[in-house]
Amino acid sequence: PEPLASQVAGVEAGKGATPGPVSQTTSAATYIIRRGDTLWAIAKRYLGSGFRYTKIFEDNRQVINNPNLIHPKQQVTVPNP
Repeated sequence: PEPLASQVAGVEAGKGATPGPVSQTTSAATYIIRRGDTLWAIAKRYLGSGFRYTKIFEDNRQVINNPNLIHPKQQVTVPNP
């Protein structure tokens, strides 16, 4: 997969189709959940493996109570790979 920084640059430049807006900091990126998203798909896209969805869940326990139930417009932190 593309590095997160280049995906963000592509979205800002209007290239590619990223499911949700992403803003990057030095150690993590903020992702806004969109309809149809799953933590598995987000982890696969940004971390390289769907199995890493647990890392997103653990880092966002204050926002996500159940990893199988996420809602549009929730903002989650996605760690850099």
